[in-house]
Amino acid sequence: MTTTAGAATTATTSTRPGIANAVDLTGLTKTFGEVRAVRGIDLAIVPGEVVAFLGPNGAGKTTTIDMILGLAEPTTGTVEVFGLSPQEAVRHGLVSAVMQTGGLLKDLTVRETIDYTASLFPLARPTAEVLDMAGLTDLGDRLVGKCSGGEQQRVRFAMALVCDPQLLILDEPTTGMDVNARRAFWSSIHAEAAKGRTILFATHYLEEADLYADRVVLVRKGRIVADGTSAEIKALGAGRFWLVFLAEPLAAAWAARSSARGVAGIVVTVAFAVAYLWHFHESRGYIFGGSTLTEAHWTPARRTFRYAVVLALTIADTLLVGQAGTSTWVFLAVCGLWTMPMRWAFPVGFALAGTYEGVVRLVDGWSRHAGVSMSILLSMFAMGGGMLAIRRSRDLSAVRQENARLAVEEERGRLARDIHDILGHSLTVITVKAELAGRLLDVDIERARGEIASLETLAREALADVRGAVVGVREISLAGELARAKAALAAAGIDSTIPNAMDDVDPALKELFAWTVRESVTNVVRHSAARHCTITLSPNQIRVTDDGRGVNREDGGAVSGVVGGGNGLRGLRERARLAGATVTTRHLEPSGFEVVVAGR
Repeated sequence: MTTTAGAATTATTSTRPGIANAVDLTGLTKTFGEVRAVRGIDLAIVPGEVVAFLGPNGAGKTTTIDMILGLAEPTTGTVEVFGLSPQEAVRHGLVSAVMQTGGLLKDLTVRETIDYTASLFPLARPTAEVLDMAGLTDLGDRLVGKCSGGEQQRVRFAMALVCDPQLLILDEPTTGMDVNARRAFWSSIHAEAAKGRTILFATHYLEEADLYADRVVLVRKGRIVADGTSAEIKALGAGRFWLVFLAEPLAAAWAARSSARGVAGIVVTVAFAVAYLWHFHESRGYIFGGSTLTEAHWTPARRTFRYAVVLALTIADTLLVGQAGTSTWVFLAVCGLWTMPMRWAFPVGFALAGTYEGVVRLVDGWSRHAGVSMSILLSMFAMGGGMLAIRRSRDLSAVRQENARLAVEEERGRLARDIHDILGHSLTVITVKAELAGRLLDVDIERARGEIASLETLAREALADVRGAVVGVREISLAGELARAKAALAAAGIDSTIPNAMDDVDPALKELFAWTVRESVTNVVRHSAARHCTITLSPNQIRVTDDGRGVNREDGGAVSGVVGGGNGLRGLRERARLAGATVTTRHLEPSGFEVVVAGR
């Protein structure tokens, strides 16, 4: 966690080399005439984080968001979004925003609004999918002007999701919503965060930051004054609040200010408060289980030194002020939790409480009550429980970010496999047809023209498939793949036996079988040197057999993913696993190869 006093925080940088931060703000300021809205902000947000920008109205939240979105230019400083300028990031569809007001045409229906927004992007999610994600499926035909305030805000949310942004920015999105609308809206946002999307939202509702953010950035008067988890922000306030309990020794010393002992008591009590805050501030990395501060601030030696300073001032305050000075013992016990492991700190705290009970019985004039000893124990349990909760919260946040990173990697793998499957099949057929057209140019010009026209059609289909794969909505049909397989094999001069009927095939397996045809036939055409290929279908099984040379033993027993670690079979096996099916491959004697995919 980071706090500042009149200065900007130190930015957190990405921990994964080569991956740009989602947001990088450096020395950011913004001035409107004589008004300084933003006064030097340094902030870094790593991909997958959910960050709350928390502060009162006029704190500079919206102005900062405007600069992240490229709607305003900073007076000084720089803004980068995924390593790009804000304008470039918006143009590439990497960032979207849900603003407080505006952006809606009241005479359009909800569905027309999403369709119009989708037309602005080269790659956009299907309208039906976006409406479902925003919880607007039942409102698709309603005029926007007839929607409630909460429903209109969900329309803005749907518009922001159209381009499938990596960073979603929300500027006080629930302003004016009732409780139920706010819950429904945040349920949708929570679902997006679970997918690994980076989210930055500005709010003045502490409960929203507490419930939905991995990290809270507290802004006041254009500056970041605290940066950490919600629990850390609360603990920071609590740590300072406890200083009111030093009022008793300070009042006792002030009452004796006419004497040197009283003046010394005032000085020592103030020095104790400073040392307590110093120890808390420098030990935050140890207290909270991680910090933007370097570990050098909270090594055991430095923590022990600071604890020794607090201990010395505790003894001095008790000697100078008397029993009123024992209020510092409560703070000393808590400081023990910031200094040593809990298994040592709690016995030390119990010993301190026992020592107090012994001292009050030995020193004349001290009243015998259990207030201080009980306060020592209760404060230690409260602080210890808070520290454990904060550390668990940090661990949960780290797991959430790791899950988000893995989700992104899995999606990249899916996209890579799909692109491999599409281009592997399409380019193979295009290559074969191009060779055939070349041979036909001097023999049958009309047929050559037909093959070239077919090449153009294939190229367009491949391009459409690539675009579909990128947005994750590409459709593939068994009938279409069987027809393509027949054409591809014929163009390659390979005889084929391919069924025309597929009505008996389990509908749940048709897409998987279509992928099987595409991958298997691609390998037959590309590598097998086969003369014949047979595809056999049954209700829950597909078998693709060829009489070619099978696996090339010299290249490690792998033929373009048919066997071993190739992307094609890896992708097919993954699809089969998700469908509850199995993939089996084997060599045929004396030559040939077989791929069998069977449902369960």
